[in-house]
Amino acid sequence: MEQGKKYTVVINAAMNADTTMQSITFDIFNCPSEAIHTNLVGFLPNSRLKAVDLYYFMGDGGNRDYSEFQGNDVYIYDVNAETSQKIGTVSFWMAAKKETHWNLTGSNVWKADIIDFSTPGTYRVAIEGVGCSETFEIRDDIYKDLFQISVLGYFYMLIGQYNMDMTPVPRRPLWIQDQDPSNCLIQITDMHPYHAEWKTFSNNSWDNAEDWKPYVKTGNPTNPRAIGGQSDALDWDRHLAHVSNIYDMLLAYILTEGALSDDDCRIAENGNGIPDILDEARNEVDLWLNLRYGKGYSHGLTNPSKENIIYQADNTPITAWANALNSAMLAYAFEIAGLDLKKTYLDSAVVAYTYANTLPDPMLNTGQDLGQAKTRGRDFKMMAAAYLYNLTGDRAYEDVFNEESVVTNARSLLFSQGSHHQLWGSAAYILTKREVHYPELQQNMKSSIIYHAKKEEADFVNSRPSRRGYANDGSTAWFQTVQDMPRTLIAHAIIDDPAEKEELLDALVLKPTGVWDAIRSIPFR
Repeated sequence: MEQGKKYTVVINAAMNADTTMQSITFDIFNCPSEAIHTNLVGFLPNSRLKAVDLYYFMGDGGNRDYSEFQGNDVYIYDVNAETSQKIGTVSFWMAAKKETHWNLTGSNVWKADIIDFSTPGTYRVAIEGVGCSETFEIRDDIYKDLFQISVLGYFYMLIGQYNMDMTPVPRRPLWIQDQDPSNCLIQITDMHPYHAEWKTFSNNSWDNAEDWKPYVKTGNPTNPRAIGGQSDALDWDRHLAHVSNIYDMLLAYILTEGALSDDDCRIAENGNGIPDILDEARNEVDLWLNLRYGKGYSHGLTNPSKENIIYQADNTPITAWANALNSAMLAYAFEIAGLDLKKTYLDSAVVAYTYANTLPDPMLNTGQDLGQAKTRGRDFKMMAAAYLYNLTGDRAYEDVFNEESVVTNARSLLFSQGSHHQLWGSAAYILTKREVHYPELQQNMKSSIIYHAKKEEADFVNSRPSRRGYANDGSTAWFQTVQDMPRTLIAHAIIDDPAEKEELLDALVLKPTGVWDAIRSIPFR
């Protein structure tokens, strides 16, 4: 089609459209095309890579061939001024191919990147003969809205939040014993994932509450303090695999040295003097502290039964280690924030750590799947020790950190699916402000994270049609549309070479952005 010409589109009656004929005037600056892919979040002015892809997969209809459009002009269109300027031409990027488990583009890919343009404003990218992208912005705080919406999303996953003055109101029911629902009961059991009869349960053990009924402890004890934690959609269970949410939120705050201080994300705690991202992490930390039974730490809560009974798992040593890490990492974040709450959670961390450390079987080799990789008891212990050392300067914690670290050289894997996960704690030691008594270990950790960030994540942006940099080993790529780059985030924060830092930033801004990614996208805000 030619710019400015009027065309009549005849629509096949089999489409069951409201009309069989429609007239349009083709204007590449005002006719959006689904084939032009930009980051709808927008771009930072100083980001050297503002990626624009050209491809269109039509399902059973196959994909469009844009080879004849190679060399066509690419324009940046100022929506407010209604002016345009040429910024480049269409070039071929890569043929369609499988990435890990799927072909994510379904098509060959061409690119029309925004080159050498950084003026803040509201724009569309237009391609000669194709049309334009959706509208996007270029501005310095482009990730602010994304961050705040993500924090708000975490708030609306919270269970037990009573705020009827908010719109929308937080999720219901509250699942608080004897309150909402009125017959809600939280019974404590002898069951946990390492129990001899765990394998006799049906699939989705945490979902099928009825299976837990025979294991209620003698005397039918209940836990009215079991309040809080985040729900995943309408899945109300809250078990130990969920604690990775805490670490991901807090890591973003720690890597930015407290830059994520927003206290106005429209959550219930707005304006309380605590950064909202810490409020959300704290809600999850508090849940796990609320699940204590005696001196121990419960492994979690089931979904409710048809009778509105929630069953609390028995205590496990690995959960005590996890609580030590939960509280220590939060205390360290509060130290960065300059808040007195540091002491409260430091005390909780020490109690949990000491308790786990004195158990006959501290479950150091037992693992808990956190999605990215199995995390062993000794991994939780090692990472808790890292933050406790940062908080206290007590060398005993640093010695434990050294003893439990898997790092022996500059290529050691800090996390590996089905084996171990020590990434969050290693970041703490690399960034420590305390005296470092194991400098070789610290340097090896730093080198390892940077090496594997490039090799296993960031470098893939140059070899995939989608230009996405997620891991290829199955540990972080088993979802089709959510790809995490944890090593790249840390590497970007710790790498010294400015050119390499820019390369890592390029990889980060090319990754797809969703709720999880928004929390993790902040180090380059």
